[in-house]
Parts: sequence; C-alpha cells; structure tokens
Amino acid sequence: MKRLIIAPFLVLFIFYPIFPQDRGLNVSSQNSSPHSEKRVALVIGNSAYKDMPLLNPVNDARDIAYALAELGFEVIHKDNLTRTEIINAIRAFGERINKAEVALFYYAGHGMQVDGRNWLIPVEANVSHEYEVEYESVDAGRVMDTMQDAKSRLNIVILDACRNNPFARSFRSANRGLAVMNAPTGTIIAYATAPGAVASDGDKKNGLYTQELLKVMRIPDLKIEELFKKVRISIQNKTAGKQIPWESSSLIGDFFFLRNTTAEKTEIATDEKSVTATNDAGDRLEIISIDPPSPSVIPIGISQDVVVKVAYELRSTNQCRIWVQPIIDNTLHPNGNWQPSLAIQNGKGIIIRSFGLDAPGQVDHIRVMMGSDSTKMALVSLMKEVRYYFVGKSSSNQNH
Repeated sequence: MKRLIIAPFLVLFIFYPIFPQDRGLNVSSQNSSPHSEKRVALVIGNSAYKDMPLLNPVNDARDIAYALAELGFEVIHKDNLTRTEIINAIRAFGERINKAEVALFYYAGHGMQVDGRNWLIPVEANVSHEYEVEYESVDAGRVMDTMQDAKSRLNIVILDACRNNPFARSFRSANRGLAVMNAPTGTIIAYATAPGAVASDGDKKNGLYTQELLKVMRIPDLKIEELFKKVRISIQNKTAGKQIPWESSSLIGDFFFLRNTTAEKTEIATDEKSVTATNDAGDRLEIISIDPPSPSVIPIGISQDVVVKVAYELRSTNQCRIWVQPIIDNTLHPNGNWQPSLAIQNGKGIIIRSFGLDAPGQVDHIRVMMGSDSTKMALVSLMKEVRYYFVGKSSSNQNH
C-alpha cells in the first residue's frame, strides 16, 4: 500500500510572465513599470470543494494576481478548476513562458503527498482510496517539468500545505504536510511550513502565509531569499513557533520583485512640492516617475496607460489604499480608466499604478491620493500638472 500525505492547501509560485484567461479574474501587467526581463505568472485558487470547501484560496489567488500584475508580471488567473482545466492552464502557461527570465506559478487549494510526490487537488476530485489520487489529481511535478522545458532563468515554487487531509477518513495513512521536493538549478521552492507539518489557514480574508507574503512583496530592493526570511520570522512570531515556513533553493542569481535603484528614479519636476505631499501625522506620498513623460500623445488601444510609480509612508493607520487618477479642469476625468491599489500596510513602500482614457481626450493633472475604504476620506493627496492627449489610432501621428 502506498503511503499518502495530504495537505489541503497548496500554493505554488513559479516565475514566468502570465496572461489572463477566461475563468477567474483577468489581470495584466499594465499597472506595472516596464521591466527588461520577461515575467509570467499562473495563479490558481481552488476553494469550492464538495466534501471540504476552503475559505481563503480564491481570495489569496485574487490578491496575489493583482499584486503580481502591479509588479510587472503578465498574469493568468484561474479559480476553482477541475483536473482537465488545471492541466490545460499549465499547458497554456508553458506556451507563454518559453525562454522567460522569470516564471511564477501560484496554486492555493487542497494538496496531498503520495510516496514523495505532491499532488494538486481539483475541486471535483472524488478519492476513496490512495491509489486513486494520481487519477483524480494533478502531479505538481508537471509544473516543474513545464518550467524546465521552457528554460526560464529563474523559477520559484511555493507550496502552502496548511490544512487537514480532506479524504483522511478514506485512507489508512493520515500523515500531514507535503513531501520535500528537490530544487533544480535556478529554482527556489518555498513551503508555508516545514515538510510534514500543518500551517494556519488564518482567521481573516487571506491565509496566514499569503497574508504575510503580500505584506513584503512590494518592499523595494529585497532579494527573494530575504523576502521569504521576513515571512518566516513574522509567521513564527504570530504562531508562537507552531508554524515555521521553509525553503529549498538552488538559485544562482538574484531576484527582486521591485527595484528602486538610483538609475530607475526619474525626476519629475524641479519644484519638490509639486510631486511630494505630507500631513501632520507623517503620512507621505511622492511621485517618483511617470511613463511616458509629459507632454505625450497616447494612441488609445495601442499604448493606453500612463504608468506612475509612487513612494508612500503610512503612519496614521494600519492600512489604506492609493489612487492614481486622471484629472481634467480640476475634476475626475469622465472617461478615466483606473483602479485603486490593493490594501497597503503601515510602513514605507513603493507602488505602481496606471490610468488611461476610454475615449479621446486630454488629461491636465494627475491626482494621487492615500485614503481609507471605510471612511472614503483622503489622508494625504497631491496633484501633478501634465499634458497627455489620448487620441484615436488615426490621429496618433498628429503633433501637439
């Protein structure tokens, strides 16, 4: 009889540029600054299990997808997939990541281990005996093989095996956790907890591991190894040592989700007050760079977005959001296309947002605001004068 270990929640990260697809939330890298490296990500969240549904995986996958899009990844995001749909998503992912510099695969949902092999559990899985696992599930090794075949420079796999075995009553063995996987050259494999142990699902919107991961992904100039170390320290403290995330790495290069080097900084104006704003509580916003520079003519449907990199410091509250909006004649543009950031945590960081217009028109200012969803009040805001002309394709060669 094969030995089986099940971990209901499995999260996999592999760095590759990813594209949106039909099921789940579609996001792209339009909110991100340009990167010289090709980044693709496949993000899957499975919650709607018949026998043992999960609360957080769909939320985790959605928030990770948005964060990755902000950080320059092309993202394919899928929710509540069957076995065939997981295989098809991995296959499509493989087509996108050919020779990518960075590939990322994220899976949140039930997972299990049989004889040292880790399996992703589809939402419709019906397993009564251990031998049925390989026929009802998807081998995590399929993702690893896809990454290696694509010859990407850097791969990251994150396995979050944090809940009890959903099929425990059907099996003679009821071991917990996931099996240790060897990391091929250029790969880092991160576990939400030590192999064979159980991780916390958390009592908020996100699982504990993803919650802490989201907090540190936007910290500039943080190497991936240091990022996981911060997550490990935070979770160890929050769980009084009951959960200790763990990694296996064979990386031969450095990776940063976000860089903030001197070369990347672009001075927007000589008047410092025009790009920086603070309040009495110490909250602060600063526009670091805008792309394309002002003035510019932007053809709608070709290069629609203006990308704005904003540095922030939040002191007065635990979390808030940041808005970057197009303004015309001191009013929010009626044809503006923009979205607020995900919730940001107390502290310092850098966030990248973008906006566009859905119809031809002019933008004469950019407004950046930091505020709370609950109060709808701005903690601090700033305005930057610009000249952007959004035109139809046929008008893109006009001079202004």
